[in-house]
Amino acid sequence: MSDISLTDVCNRIMSPTKRVSVLIPTRGRPTMMFDALKSCWENESGQGGIEYLIALDDDDQKSIDYFTSTIIPYMDEHEVDYQVFTVPRLGYIRLNEYLNYLASRADGAWYLFFNDDSRMKTKDWDNVIEKHNGKFKILRCKSNHEHPYAIFPIIPHEYFVLTGSISPQQMTDAWVSQVAYLCDIMENEYDIEI
Repeated sequence: MSDISLTDVCNRIMSPTKRVSVLIPTRGRPTMMFDALKSCWENESGQGGIEYLIALDDDDQKSIDYFTSTIIPYMDEHEVDYQVFTVPRLGYIRLNEYLNYLASRADGAWYLFFNDDSRMKTKDWDNVIEKHNGKFKILRCKSNHEHPYAIFPIIPHEYFVLTGSISPQQMTDAWVSQVAYLCDIMENEYDIEI
């Protein structure tokens, strides 16, 4: 993974140019990943301004080949705003490093941590996120897991700027949720279901 320049960081700090950045590390499940992505695309409002940042391990040839032959041509044909990064394999134990890397390249006002085995259930989910513009909150979506953590946290751009990362450790949802509870910035947003 290459370092990002100070100029790029400053530009991103000053003004995000996208509405939402969807961050998705994946490994070894390319067809599931395609279905996960389609669930987001098919439920967008159509207003644009959503980017998808995807990290693939450089030794995951199965996923690289599927992206090259199927997913990337589909995204190009449907004018999806995306970046696919091939990165050194870090493993699940270093999941946070994938997310921090993707966030460092994101241009969204909000960052949504999504998974390759997830499905977006909410129509116009991006508009629901934007209802929170101007708030410094971690948004906690409804999911099929009854859990006190934000399993799919939606994080404001400013959080990444202030902390310098999404999470310093692998259990990203736990870290973000604990910080949110301690700082009283957790907000349930059950109009979004994943």
